[in-house]
Amino acid sequence: MIVDRDRTAALLPDRALHPALVAKLVRAGRIRDAGWSTWRAMREAPMRADGILREALRSARALHSRERRAVADLLHDLTRVHAALPPFHGGAADPAAADWWLLAVHHGVPVETAAAAWAEDVGGPMPALEVATDLPAAWAARWQSGSIEALAEAAGVPEAIAHGLWDGLGASVWDLLAASAGRAPVSVRVDRRHLTRDEAVRRLQDAGVAAEPSAVSPVGVRLPPRTNLDALPRALRTALEPQDDASQVVAELVPEGAGRVLDLCAGAGGKTLALGARLPEASLWATDVRRRALTTLEDRARRSRVRVRTGLWRDGTIDRDLGGLFDAVVVDAPCTGTGVWRRHPAWRMRLEDGPPTAVQDQVLDRAVSWVKPGGVIVYATCSVLPVEDEARVDAVCARHPGLSVVPIAEAAPHLSPAIHAGPYLRTLPHEHGTDGFFGAVLRRG
Repeated sequence: MIVDRDRTAALLPDRALHPALVAKLVRAGRIRDAGWSTWRAMREAPMRADGILREALRSARALHSRERRAVADLLHDLTRVHAALPPFHGGAADPAAADWWLLAVHHGVPVETAAAAWAEDVGGPMPALEVATDLPAAWAARWQSGSIEALAEAAGVPEAIAHGLWDGLGASVWDLLAASAGRAPVSVRVDRRHLTRDEAVRRLQDAGVAAEPSAVSPVGVRLPPRTNLDALPRALRTALEPQDDASQVVAELVPEGAGRVLDLCAGAGGKTLALGARLPEASLWATDVRRRALTTLEDRARRSRVRVRTGLWRDGTIDRDLGGLFDAVVVDAPCTGTGVWRRHPAWRMRLEDGPPTAVQDQVLDRAVSWVKPGGVIVYATCSVLPVEDEARVDAVCARHPGLSVVPIAEAAPHLSPAIHAGPYLRTLPHEHGTDGFFGAVLRRG
């Protein structure tokens, strides 16, 4: 396929920065210093880039709110195109500075101004600032063949991941990259123990919020960007839980009659709370390898009045007796996160080790050991890579011949056919406006 300027232009949002902010991007001062120094730290420790960014913004008290938002947006942009800027560094000794200057020119800093600031404050060989006046055109010239090498550079991932993206999406992978450059929608899950979705939408609209029912989740509501949930009436606020539509749907794959349910990789508990609201009479358990995540889950469960028992998973075992087998085991497996780059753009910087397929297989094997005969395993990832999705299902079924795939149309007939992909569930940012998720239901014979 041919990659043209229209496609490459979509990789960076049009920030429309205030002229007063643009002027400060390369001028010595708090905005440039915060952005430049934070980006250097993120480049040097890509596995911790998310945490470095959060901490830098939290501690940058000298920045006004508009300045902090601008710095955050620009740093997120740099994570999106971190592999697409080095070809224009021009031998600069400070790669982080070169990235920051190129992006500053892209956002409107005159080349002469940027060059003068570079000469005064950085020195040495200068990046190709003229190129940055039209980065999309420069990228289109480099990537016009649409090769795997071009895709890897555009996505900022190793070539092995680029191959996986192409295997899963073909030419529409460029639509994924464009969608991943935008701002993620604001979605909430309606706690059906308190309100129906229609009631929630009506009350939100009465409160002046332009709410719309989700087209993907039967309990989801879409809200305008930057909706302040804390400003809503308390009775309404307590019935709403921020959660992407696609993530909500994973809980919908668990059978309604399940009496004992285990959320095996629960994290901070978004799906656990969704399970508690969907199955209020079920005995609900949640495990994770991170004690801090479980503490957060426990706090959220208390506030939401969801009863859940938790256990820390270490070295393949749980630190407490689970009390028997389960009717359903939910596995939201660790993955590359290729479907949630809108929310976590820095995650693409930490993929050098490739997809964690061995971990996914290990977790699925443990899930098989904890599910009752006749029970189900719900396997989910926020990845669009077939090697983490369909291939892992095929592999676990081959290792455990008693497992069989239950088509989504049978397991959850109330869900929209628009998110069916054969027997599986599949949502994509560029098709459904949600996070990218994969889901499969496996029944143990």
